[in-house]
Amino acid sequence: MLSRDAFRAACTAELGKPYIWGASGPDAYDCSGLAQAMLARLNLDPPGDQTAEGLYRYFLKPGRSTPVTLADSQLGDIVFFGNAAAVTHIALAWGQQQMFEAGGGGRTTTSAAIARSQHAEVRVAPITRRRDRVAILRPTALAWTPGVEESVLEAAAAVAGFGSFEGTLLTQWLEDGRHMQLKLPYAYHAENGVDWPVPSDTIVDGASIPQPFWSIIGGPFEGKYRDASVVHDHYCDRKNRPWRDVHRMFYEAMRCKDVAPLKAKVMYYAVYRFGPRWNLAEAGLELPAALEAVVAEAQPPVAIKPFEPASASADVRRIVETDPSIDEIEALADARG
Repeated sequence: MLSRDAFRAACTAELGKPYIWGASGPDAYDCSGLAQAMLARLNLDPPGDQTAEGLYRYFLKPGRSTPVTLADSQLGDIVFFGNAAAVTHIALAWGQQQMFEAGGGGRTTTSAAIARSQHAEVRVAPITRRRDRVAILRPTALAWTPGVEESVLEAAAAVAGFGSFEGTLLTQWLEDGRHMQLKLPYAYHAENGVDWPVPSDTIVDGASIPQPFWSIIGGPFEGKYRDASVVHDHYCDRKNRPWRDVHRMFYEAMRCKDVAPLKAKVMYYAVYRFGPRWNLAEAGLELPAALEAVVAEAQPPVAIKPFEPASASADVRRIVETDPSIDEIEALADARG
């Protein structure tokens, strides 16, 4: 049997292949065809061409699996969807409450062209995308062989004191050439214990980083700070956490990826002074009706500050020359009004 990392890599190699009804690989799959192909990598595939229903009945037999909750689901668990009368879809758990599936199509998806028009493909998506989950089963015979886990390697490469990243940052450029879409879930775990997950299918465009600074540090998807910019972009779009926390996370995530200290401080200054800002009233959070008016009155809209080339250049020179602390950078930006 493969190690976890080898199995995840094998699954990753299938991403983006079209969903075609009745296909079992290697160039296209339907849901059960993909599940059987990947279970075969783990020596867990039952004999014969199985449907989602057949696989469910096989693993449901005593001694072949153990039910697990959504919160406890891990790579290699099997997720079944449908109803009490019939299971109609199957996927493999990916971790972080995500699933690896051939999805988006159906009986009418009979060619790659139709699959493209329906966005039907092999993908990683939230398990909760579907509301008809029947069960998550962990095969009894699932036993990973020893191997160096990817998370261990990432943790070793991270700069001490700045948390860690989890997952593989796998993205695809969209047709507009400006936006990127995550093909796998990704996450930054801050040193203070706060998690910053980014689900698969998230679309980012780097807009959270002020464009005038691209000439100084490169575009938002270039270099070591690419990982941090993706997480930062996601939370600037969601606006469900305080803007100060989101920008501070960006600095710590850059340092985690070994972005040079002064470069990370210049970037932090850029997003803190000229990047997105918001308050609870603008964040789209669900608040009790009695609090909506109070929050709106107490927190007037926050305007993004226009770029000021002269003062920004002076502040960047000061940061490079004096190497201030993060608190001092915030005070420097705040003093500009």
